[in-house]
Amino acid sequence: DEEGFNKFQEDNNIVVSAFSSNSRLKIYTKSGLKNRNIAMEKAEELLYHPRITQQNLDIAKERIKDRLNRLPDTAYNLYMDYDSQNNPYEFSVDEILSSLDSITLRDVQECHEYLLNNSRGIITANLPEECKAPVKQEIINSADRLKPVKPNDIEIPAIYKENAAPKVLSKANNNSQADIMQVYKFKCDNTIKESAVGEIMNSILTNSSIGLFNTLREKEHLAYSVYSSLEKDGDAGMLSCNILTTTDNKDIGEISYDNVPKSIEGFFAQINALKQGLFTDQDIENAKLAMKSHLLNNEGTASKLGALNMGMNSKFGIEYANKLYDIADKITREDIIEFANKVFASNPVYSITATQDTLDYNKNYLNSLV
Repeated sequence: DEEGFNKFQEDNNIVVSAFSSNSRLKIYTKSGLKNRNIAMEKAEELLYHPRITQQNLDIAKERIKDRLNRLPDTAYNLYMDYDSQNNPYEFSVDEILSSLDSITLRDVQECHEYLLNNSRGIITANLPEECKAPVKQEIINSADRLKPVKPNDIEIPAIYKENAAPKVLSKANNNSQADIMQVYKFKCDNTIKESAVGEIMNSILTNSSIGLFNTLREKEHLAYSVYSSLEKDGDAGMLSCNILTTTDNKDIGEISYDNVPKSIEGFFAQINALKQGLFTDQDIENAKLAMKSHLLNNEGTASKLGALNMGMNSKFGIEYANKLYDIADKITREDIIEFANKVFASNPVYSITATQDTLDYNKNYLNSLV
């Protein structure tokens, strides 16, 4: 059972965990060198013989309900619920909750069976250099015991859907800070160069002489937390400007409802500076160094496995991170400006969670955005 399995891991100083998404089942292990075979054996057992019983299904449903019902009212969660309407592979919290009770034990068994019989398989490992060769061979030998899998054909899902018009999403909460996201969707061409340009551009937008952090926090003192974020899913990219700014702290008499329009206008000002190329050559070099440092500084960590998996789940293979590193110095100012103008040509979606008083005060301003 679950308790017994957890105790087994503690007794043997190993970690064996399972993760799933809409289209992926992943087993993760971590162990000392001496315990590696135990970890691999238990990973294989968990993959092929999970505890799919009615009792565990009922427990799982309750855990999912509890987690989803306790999701905080954040701008990100509000936006992702909205964006699920445009993504055939994602579903809103309400859609999941309304479907959960109808899931049967047979549904879960068939899903597990389907994944085992219709998936491609990837094994990635982060190993100490001194034992890399023999342990790599052990992993290859253990893989021979696993069921055959499909060929590793990579298909980029067609997910991108243009926002026809600007959209404002808002939800009231009792937090003193307004949580604001300004999101731009764009179509990815999924090349190495575009990935590198995107990383560098996002870094400049967050932290540079024209960055959101340097301007909205350091100069205008609008917030402690302000940054930009770049995500990709299939052929769809998402660039968001994010801020937590105090608007309604009545306990200490700090009322600043105007921070909402100040933040959004601040986003626009820094985006326009980026599109016009007002950043310095030093900003570009700093962004390139930050990207290369991130690629180098994940040895021995779980993020190294993530980087390897990202490559194997792309058309570039296991050398993906190395190719990103190699192309970084070839990215020009013109590349960054061109990509910025592509990203910010789309209609934004504004996602805001704040107190009801904050939303009411800014009603006319928010209406003017659409």
